[in-house]
Amino acid sequence: MDAVLNFREKAIKGKITYMTRIRNYIYTTCLNMYRVNYAKQQRAREKTEEVLMYFQDDTVVEETDQEGEDERQQVVIRAFKKLDEKCRCILKSYYVHHHKMSEIAKELGFTNANVAKTAKSRCYKKWIKEIKKMNESYIDITSSK
Repeated sequence: MDAVLNFREKAIKGKITYMTRIRNYIYTTCLNMYRVNYAKQQRAREKTEEVLMYFQDDTVVEETDQEGEDERQQVVIRAFKKLDEKCRCILKSYYVHHHKMSEIAKELGFTNANVAKTAKSRCYKKWIKEIKKMNESYIDITSSK
């Protein structure tokens, strides 16, 4: 349906200049829309899987000194704990509980879903930045030994 509406809008605006068949145009538009949507879903799925890897049973995995504990996981957990409470809450609500941005906005008192989405993005970037900083310091420590 979106492809047909897209075709209609372009036809009305006169932006369709050369075309052999309407059917081919609509089919190609549908295929491109599917590919874009699939790529978005795939990126979101990968990001969610990456984040969920560090959570168990709705809570952050506690740090332990057991042998074999993945160093990367430890760094990610420590970085997550360094985030402020609101950021932790936003990230857990989105990635662990799979709440929609509108639900998160209501829960945490944001004016709308777009504001919550911006806050989530900032929190995620802070988290990644902290992880990178901790990884760099870890590499410096191990290379000096």
